[in-house]
Amino acid sequence: MPAQALAQKIVNALKALPRSDQYDSSTPAQMNGIVAQEITTYLTANCTVLVSYAGVVGTTPEAISGPNPIAGSVAPSSQGDPVTWLDTLGHNIATGFTTLPGVVKPLGPHVSLQVPNDRLSTFVPVGASKDTHDASDPCLDWWTKVATGIFTMINTQISPSYPASLAGTGVATVTKLSLI
Repeated sequence: MPAQALAQKIVNALKALPRSDQYDSSTPAQMNGIVAQEITTYLTANCTVLVSYAGVVGTTPEAISGPNPIAGSVAPSSQGDPVTWLDTLGHNIATGFTTLPGVVKPLGPHVSLQVPNDRLSTFVPVGASKDTHDASDPCLDWWTKVATGIFTMINTQISPSYPASLAGTGVATVTKLSLI
């Protein structure tokens, strides 16, 4: 299960943090940085924007469908209650990536994961945000719920169409965001 693989990567990375009895004021920021980095690495390796393109070269129509990769990064989430933390993380995921040339070339920056609902807390099972977790002994169950929410947020929504080019110019209609 891919969500569990992402969760395990986060858990393994968080184990580098000090034990809870050795926390200091920098520990939460370190934790958020680690989580953001692991999500960034996973998304750039495993997420594509599937498009259906229609354009013209002079007067000749052109059409193609296929994947475009993404690039970018997730900004670390801010401190706060679990719902605020999840929603900030979701927003940072949705706004942190742009579409790269693939089957077609974007004619300007296209925010790849700009989905209608980036409130990650709506994709994490009810009550999961109340789970307790300690960065020095990360709870795989909690991170699996968060990762599953990220997968659901991305795989069940579509980002806007964008101007693109193959040989001529046209519009790339996003048909699916694919996170595997």
